Amino acid sequence: MAITVKPTSPNKSPKTESLVEPLATKTFYYTFIVFPAGQSKIGSLVDEPDRRKDELRHTVTLTRPFALLDREVTLDELIAFSPKYASYMKQYDARPEDAGFDVDWYDSIAFSRWLGQESGLPESDQSYADPKSLDKKTYPREPNPVANWAPRDWPLELGRRGFRLPTESEWEFANRAGSLTAYGYGSDVSILGRFGWFQENSGKHVHPPRELRPTLRGLFDLHGNLYEWTHDWFSGYEADEIEDSLGAIRGSYRVFRGGSWDYAAANCRSANRDSRTPTDRSVIMGFRLALSPSIESSGKQAEPSGVGTEGATAKQRPEVP
Repeated sequence: MAITVKPTSPNKSPKTESLVEPLATKTFYYTFIVFPAGQSKIGSLVDEPDRRKDELRHTVTLTRPFALLDREVTLDELIAFSPKYASYMKQYDARPEDAGFDVDWYDSIAFSRWLGQESGLPESDQSYADPKSLDKKTYPREPNPVANWAPRDWPLELGRRGFRLPTESEWEFANRAGSLTAYGYGSDVSILGRFGWFQENSGKHVHPPRELRPTLRGLFDLHGNLYEWTHDWFSGYEADEIEDSLGAIRGSYRVFRGGSWDYAAANCRSANRDSRTPTDRSVIMGFRLALSPSIESSGKQAEPSGVGTEGATAKQRPEVP
């Protein structure tokens, strides 16, 4: 995809918008890798080194295809979305081509909606609804003002074709591509540095995407560089078989995956799970986009499941206090 965007001007508001000189448009390019609907095992094997007890091996079934961006979203893209990210250039000695970091969960959702709008996507196709359309009693707002009063349990519609975060199941499904090993390429930790930036080879800083080797399915930086937000609230894997899982109905922490430039090899394993509050920001955290393509390999129609249903039953999505 080639998407031309109009960068957001600094200090833009309804009162001052006409007084701010518009910035030049920019074109960003996106390559999504499509994964057909199907079934896969995720979680680690019982004898995997550094295995943690929350990595229960279980089966996930995805009833519709999904597509995952082959790289992490860059700082250049984040600056176009929000000028506040420009301050990172000096603060962290970062470059526009570096993977975009210090992003909280809510900004990753807002970016997804913004990119959809810039691409001409109608609101009815957005995977995340406009917060203004969501009832505040049904979807209470995040009390931390840094989230700009976004809905805390922002519902995801898997049947819509807008940009979004991958679910945790989709993320590991894509990472593994059928493999049973500790990493998507195998289990030999001595060659991890060929596939990802981590504690031993990163030089203690983030890197641009696509500098190292991709996975067998053509995805870059799934092991290291930046931890990546997923849609899900964190919870334990409660069942041996899960279909179109979106994690817990609600919780305190959102899941992020993949390890980072400042973490050890064990954190970069395919099954490793981590979580933080959705308002947390860190130099080790970023995201990559997902979407639900229009093609269907399962024979089922990809239709919206209705705002708030989130595409799975309550039995499949435990509530986490």
